[in-house]
Amino acid sequence: MEASSVNIKRGRPQRHFTPHAPPETMFQYVKTHRGRVEKFLGCRAWGKIVDHWRAAGSPKNHWSAGFFTDIREGIGTGEIRAAHKSILAALGRIDDDEQIIKFAKQIAEECMSTRHAVASLKEWRLGKLPAADETALVIVLAKAVDNYANKHAGVTDEVIVSALYGLANRIDE
Repeated sequence: MEASSVNIKRGRPQRHFTPHAPPETMFQYVKTHRGRVEKFLGCRAWGKIVDHWRAAGSPKNHWSAGFFTDIREGIGTGEIRAAHKSILAALGRIDDDEQIIKFAKQIAEECMSTRHAVASLKEWRLGKLPAADETALVIVLAKAVDNYANKHAGVTDEVIVSALYGLANRIDE
């Protein structure tokens, strides 16, 4: 009985070899291989975002400031610490540095939730984006209009119709 319990493997099995696997000596405080890989990928993406932020002159209102807890929380210690570790790990799986910056900027500007951002990145990376659907687009646009109307007082039906006509004209151009 004792010998059989030694061979039990726990956790999610590794599905494929990760080319981004860190050496065993990195992140020794992380207990699992998967945890080390996630940390390594997050550091890779975070480094690209920090480099982009520094190239822009380190402004506090830069889109990438949301990825830094120091700036977001107003601590001002001078240290740049990472936030959104799950999103950073998902960004780190992207091979192209320009794509990392593009998606990080999109995530920051749209204020995506962590769950939505990670799912979107995975769908894009694996090529499993959903097909275009007119009904789904109508639902998304209706939610956007409702959210706008809830946040702004005095939005009338005429304003909404005018804005939708303006959107249709922009698409035609």
